[in-house]
Amino acid sequence: MKVSRRGFLCAAGAILGGGLTPAIGWAAAAGTSRVYDSLLDIRKIAWGLALGIGKEVWLAVQRLDPQKVESFVKSLDNEGFLANVETLRERIPVRFDLPELLVNDQPQPGKILEHVQALHAIAKQDPDFDISPAEAEQLLDRLQLAKQDLLDAVDAGASVRLNYNVHYRDTAHFRIFNFARKGQVQIKLRLLQPVRNVSGAEFVADLAKLGEGTRATTSLWTDVCIGRREGPLVRRIAHREITCRQAKFLAEVQHEVQTLYWHPGESRLSQMLPELIRRIAEGV
Repeated sequence: MKVSRRGFLCAAGAILGGGLTPAIGWAAAAGTSRVYDSLLDIRKIAWGLALGIGKEVWLAVQRLDPQKVESFVKSLDNEGFLANVETLRERIPVRFDLPELLVNDQPQPGKILEHVQALHAIAKQDPDFDISPAEAEQLLDRLQLAKQDLLDAVDAGASVRLNYNVHYRDTAHFRIFNFARKGQVQIKLRLLQPVRNVSGAEFVADLAKLGEGTRATTSLWTDVCIGRREGPLVRRIAHREITCRQAKFLAEVQHEVQTLYWHPGESRLSQMLPELIRRIAEGV
């Protein structure tokens, strides 16, 4: 079926398109980057932007309703867990799995499971899953110790890598790569397989210590399939539209970083990567 130019441009107007199928066709690939300095400490930016297993367990436990402890614990296993993460629009359910933690390029399989073991310990102690405030505090303490161990390793000169998969709606599959060493953090999100009309996508945030603050370099690349009969003019227009949307997203990230410094309670930085996942999966 032939796709009209009007229909295509409406689809390409979204950051990662939508509505078209990933069938064979011409590609409209575009990449955009942004460099800026922030007064915010590198760790606060990294913690705010990262979409991580340990972080989501931490946040989930803080929000935990005692009546929901049983279902939350049952969702955990040795490879991953389910969590609802906040986007700019709504909460979306995602699954984390296949975690990989390396310190100085040496695998650390035990550390990545500490949050799972801690929750299972509470579940074992409480067959009725009636978690008490003291037990919740104990769990948060254990998670804090696990986090501090990694921070201490970085401070001592070690490099730390934490990689894992994120799945949304059984159609959008991503791999997230986190790398940290003293004075440097890189966070990368990569689409693992085509979804809708998006053949490929990658977001990268490179953070480097700059005095007391941070220099941030962010980039977003996408490869969108268009109708095979569309000509060079349509591809150029699509490239321009995609680039504009990418630039807007990176500007939003920068705004939220600065908001985190000046008005911490108003920043939505933690919602930016989940938002990108949602847009890719839903084509909006």
